[in-house]
Amino acid sequence: MQNFANELIRQLVARHQGVRIGALSFSEEATFLSPLTTDYVGVSQAIQRARHINSYTNQAAAFRMARTIFNSAFPTGAPRVKIIVMATDGEPTKEVGEEVR
Repeated sequence: MQNFANELIRQLVARHQGVRIGALSFSEEATFLSPLTTDYVGVSQAIQRARHINSYTNQAAAFRMARTIFNSAFPTGAPRVKIIVMATDGEPTKEVGEEVR
């Protein structure tokens, strides 16, 4: 998963200079790894240091943390394109059916 994430960063940077990238990991809970930044090496290093904690897939927690990262990086009303790329096994095991607000 870490190699995939780092390759994705490499490809995004090659095509879209100046794009800001952040990172988080999630298992039973979401874990903040990096704010939105153009320090691509720093984000890649944060991803490499992340460890697999256990086999939970709390997607709701990941989306909540991503929203928090976006909200702290962009002032209210600022027109920006915000994209989340989630890599997962696709089987949510926590908070299934809970609406993310």
